[in-house]
Amino acid sequence: MYKRHIVISGTYSTGKTTTTTALSIATGIPMINALSAREILTSLYPGLRFQDMNMKELIALGLYRFKERIKAEENLITKK
Repeated sequence: MYKRHIVISGTYSTGKTTTTTALSIATGIPMINALSAREILTSLYPGLRFQDMNMKELIALGLYRFKERIKAEENLITKK
């Protein structure tokens, strides 16, 4: 059976957590909270701002975030 996933993404402070919590309750699809790019940025490159990042740093940030998402989904699957 194919498991459904819903991905909610967007600008900070727009209600993503509220929306995903409501969807999770309504559908029974478990919710995974991923670190935001802003949270990852401060640990990966302290003191660096998005607008000052070069292409290599942006790609590293994206890959790190993707890796964290995969780990969160694997943890959800292994709990069942």
